[in-house]
Amino acid sequence: MVMLVHFTLPLRSVPPELESYQIQLDYNQYPAMEGMTWFGWVGVQVFFVISGFVIAFSAKGSSPFSFLRSRVLRLLPAVWLCAPLTAMALLANGTALADVTKILVKGLLFIPTYPYIDPSYWTLGIEIVFYAVIWFTMLAAGLRRVGLVVGLIGGISALLWLLVGAGLWLQPVGWQPWLELFNTRPFQLALVTHGANFMTGVLLYVILLERSSYGLMALFVLGVVGSLAQIIAETTLKASLLAHAPLLPALVWGLALFVMVASIMLNHYVSAGWAARARRVGLLTYPLYLVHQIVGYILLSVFRQMGLGNIVSLILAIMVVVLLAVMVSEVLEPRLRRIMRHWVDNMERGLTHPMLRRLFVMQGS
Repeated sequence: MVMLVHFTLPLRSVPPELESYQIQLDYNQYPAMEGMTWFGWVGVQVFFVISGFVIAFSAKGSSPFSFLRSRVLRLLPAVWLCAPLTAMALLANGTALADVTKILVKGLLFIPTYPYIDPSYWTLGIEIVFYAVIWFTMLAAGLRRVGLVVGLIGGISALLWLLVGAGLWLQPVGWQPWLELFNTRPFQLALVTHGANFMTGVLLYVILLERSSYGLMALFVLGVVGSLAQIIAETTLKASLLAHAPLLPALVWGLALFVMVASIMLNHYVSAGWAARARRVGLLTYPLYLVHQIVGYILLSVFRQMGLGNIVSLILAIMVVVLLAVMVSEVLEPRLRRIMRHWVDNMERGLTHPMLRRLFVMQGS
């Protein structure tokens, strides 16, 4: 969804990153497809729900160190492979070496501020903050306190978005500044903007796979309603999109949540072979997300300049970025992950002091 909206949605203004990257694009090449792809940005909110689910699964029964290890081995290899690919594309496109080097280093170090090596990297800082909150909670208070912290973060986020949503409904002009404020980078990194999404994913895991209670169900409903309020409010912020149905992104997010619930409940009916294929596709989405935007924009521009036509250029650009993502996911990433796993395991064995082992290695409780 996210890739299609990036490739086909007409841009009303040139993002600062694209100006600094010296990428020249025609920004209105697919007007007929706009109605079919404009809502694809909500894929980010779907991704945050999935992330919350995965984090709950990863934290269950883990020590602080094993949790950190799993997140490092999941996040770092793909970024360390995809960011150089984007850098090479930028250099080939004529961007200055000094500029590329600066944003490449920022990308490799996961520095969560503009400009990024690729605009899609904006979500990584939010992910890392959420991981860090979970890890510090496990470290300081144990695994049992993680749910409380997630509930506080997600509950505050959901209540704020319900308040903003009500304000926009009653007095749109007066509440517009609050909507814009809650979408700024500090509020994103404070998990105010998307905390309800993360909480929804965590509670989805707890309720379906561990235990359920009226309190957990109520908190889950709050997370869902708060997430929907955030999506509807963000749709109003994207004023240029209001020519389309403003509730469509929220409906797409709700459908994705329904599919998640159904897939979890029906998981035991799925054969091992199909489950393995689904996992491979899931692993592919991360490098595809990282590599698609800038590389895809450059490919679209090159193919159009070759006179291939808009539709052919779009198909070829999608094929190339998917092949790059497959190469990363199936070939390069597993090899780099093995090397990093060996390095991290050696670090764990180096934690010989009893205090360090108690803090980092002992199983969470």
